[in-house]
Amino acid sequence: MDTFLSRTHSYQLFSVAIKRVSKPVPSTAKWVPRISTTRCRPMSTAVGQVIDLPDGRRLGYHEFGDPTGTPVIYIHGTPDSGVTLSGFEDPLAKRLGVRWIAPDRPGIGNSTFYPHRRVLDYPADLRTLIQHLELPNYRIIGTSGGTGYTLACAQALPREELLTVSICAGVGPWEAGQAGQSELIQKLIMSAIRVFRQVYAQGGVGHGREMKLNTEPWGFNLEDIDYEGIRLWYGSADENTSPEMGRYMAGRLPKAVYKEYPGETHYTIWREELVTEFLKELLG
Repeated sequence: MDTFLSRTHSYQLFSVAIKRVSKPVPSTAKWVPRISTTRCRPMSTAVGQVIDLPDGRRLGYHEFGDPTGTPVIYIHGTPDSGVTLSGFEDPLAKRLGVRWIAPDRPGIGNSTFYPHRRVLDYPADLRTLIQHLELPNYRIIGTSGGTGYTLACAQALPREELLTVSICAGVGPWEAGQAGQSELIQKLIMSAIRVFRQVYAQGGVGHGREMKLNTEPWGFNLEDIDYEGIRLWYGSADENTSPEMGRYMAGRLPKAVYKEYPGETHYTIWREELVTEFLKELLG
């Protein structure tokens, strides 16, 4: 079992353990002081690098793998952050010559919270990072709650730079039948918040905005995306992002390539063997 799966499995077991032991304990104290948060500001405990955006916000991002390799931008899911890619061992990325670049979205990690942001605003942030890193070209892979942002980038970023776009276990748009996913995401947040400091470095406000955006129309129709050949990878046993969502999107995106992996779940589809296959296909 590779490191990413090991951590995922450990997280799941830890969450179960927390639920079992977190029963209310009678207090013998007669008085408990209240903590005022009136003047508190969100504080980030995140690691990684930061750049300034034109409007004064900060954008946090992480790099892994081969620093001189082919740039692959990872658009993380919900609740998540770019640091997730630290689970993919450097030897894998270095062996394939991949330079992972994983930005945090607003309100997550070291990226400044932006309460009125839309899915369609994201490509501009990413474009600033791309220019900062002086990338002549790059690939993009998005996952789970990052699907809308991935498709927005496919539509907005320059074709001569964006060489390939892929989605692995992605959440479909509202009309694809993902209504009700917000309840599942909320449950994941309540358990994961006990574990992941990076994901919740600024608290849950950024993820709250993420959930809202993922349970509303994205601001564009799938039929409006004219980027051809987007790849979609799904596990047949994925109960978080149903393969139905992938098939729905594949039927509406131009010349999309859909592939379903029998028996794989939302987590096992990220095991090293399959990630290696994805990256080889992504690199072409």
